[in-house]
Amino acid sequence: MIGRDNEKLSISRQCGLLGVSRSSYYHLSKGPSEEDLELMKLIDTEYLKAPFYGSRKMAELLGRLLNRPINRKRVQRLMRLMGIEAIYQKPNTSRPGKGHKIYPYLLKGLEINRPGQVFAADITYSAPGSRRWHGDARRDTSMFGIHMDRARKRYGPSGRSLLRKSVSPSGGDPLYTGGVTQPVGKGA
Repeated sequence: MIGRDNEKLSISRQCGLLGVSRSSYYHLSKGPSEEDLELMKLIDTEYLKAPFYGSRKMAELLGRLLNRPINRKRVQRLMRLMGIEAIYQKPNTSRPGKGHKIYPYLLKGLEINRPGQVFAADITYSAPGSRRWHGDARRDTSMFGIHMDRARKRYGPSGRSLLRKSVSPSGGDPLYTGGVTQPVGKGA
């Protein structure tokens, strides 16, 4: 980015335009020492065995393995450099984030008294025009596959044409009971 052979702009001016101090331009980083690299390898190995160890426990473990004390802050710095963090339960994990939309529970007050009355499915990804589906049926995956095959035969293979809202007068499955299907979206 900064060129020494630029006759119109000095190095000082080029650094100023990029928001970089001139001393950082001339400074060459040494990188981690050999000892730090060895410690990082050891931290990585031990982290795979116990990913719930933080810097304190990791420093204690490394001290026992190497038969010498290892500074906790050094281990903390190396773990941060490696992008490693202990796996533990963080506070307030059940609180919704800002802007999180709360969806209504649609089955509230509905008495479920027969098999096949309620289905829960989550289609994670379906690209428009794609014939590949990734689905997760909470009730029975084989039944889900049957329903998806019937829907593909009825509405075509493209993802856009499968986005339909099924309404059945009997409350059951519209693909089996001959329910009415309505397209979702503009003009629906």
